[in-house]
Order: sequence, then C-alpha cells, then structure tokens
Amino acid sequence: MSWLQQLSCAWQKTQLQRPELASMFTTPSAEQWVAIDCEMTGLNPKKHHLLSVAAIHINGNTIDTGNGMHLVCRPPVMPDRDTIVIHGLRTADVEHGMSYDEMLALLLPFIDNRPIVGFCTQLDMVFLNPFGQTLYGNDPAQQSHRCASIIQSTYGRPYARYSQSNAAFD
Repeated sequence: MSWLQQLSCAWQKTQLQRPELASMFTTPSAEQWVAIDCEMTGLNPKKHHLLSVAAIHINGNTIDTGNGMHLVCRPPVMPDRDTIVIHGLRTADVEHGMSYDEMLALLLPFIDNRPIVGFCTQLDMVFLNPFGQTLYGNDPAQQSHRCASIIQSTYGRPYARYSQSNAAFD
C-alpha cells in the first residue's frame, strides 16, 4: 500500500461511524480477495436500483465456495419485465428482500480489508458506495480490480486464453 493510500485509509478510519469496521482500513493480507457481483435494475445509478449482491472469498488460487453469501435486497422500485431476463430476479424474489442497511451490515464485515475483484467492479462499487457513505460515513477503502486485468498481469496473457486448471475450489 502506497503512503498516499495509507494516509487516505488513516483519514477514512477517523471518519468511520462504525468502529467495529476499523479492520477494513488495515493493510490487506497477501493473496486474499473477495469477489463480488451485483445485480441491478439497470446500469444508471441515478435512476436504477441494487437488487442483489453475491460475495465469495478467494485465498491464493482457492475459491472458498463453502463461505460465500448471496444477499437479496428490497429495492424502492421493483424490476420490470425487460430487466428480469438479464438478472433473473422477479418481483416475488425481491419484494421480501432485506433493506440496504441490513445488506451492508452483513456485506462489509465479510469484505473486511480484502481487495474486491469481479467482472465489472467499478459499476458494482458505483451502486454500493452511496450506501456506505450514508450508513458508515465513508466509502469502503478497498481497491477494486477487474478479474481480467489480474489474470493478464499474473499469467501474462488475456482472460480469454486463461485455463481454469490453475484454480482450486473448496
């Protein structure tokens, strides 16, 4: 972690309204990540809503499949027929989901200080960060990375040519 990131984390820690989450602002352990995937009613965070978040720990090259979570949220506006085809979440699936506050209370301790990886983490974070700002006083401190860029930097080849034979599942 660079000195600028350390300074930023130290400042964010002072702004934290939930002291039990202070470990989120510590230096992450080597080769530990959390993969997240969010489903939304659309791609515009100003008019669309978060429907669900799935997260799973990755330790080195092992995906901890026995320790994941899938949280279904209750959005202020139910999904319409056009988007259900994309994410598969119907009104019946989300109308009894948890509030965004309940979702964050489970998700943030699960993420802890692990860097976030996923297919489109920048978009996922655009939807998640406003809830963190409202409830906890700041954005999560984690860096986020696209899986394709990690694979390319690790294996020296593009994602499309990556062989899954190197990955282990628990």
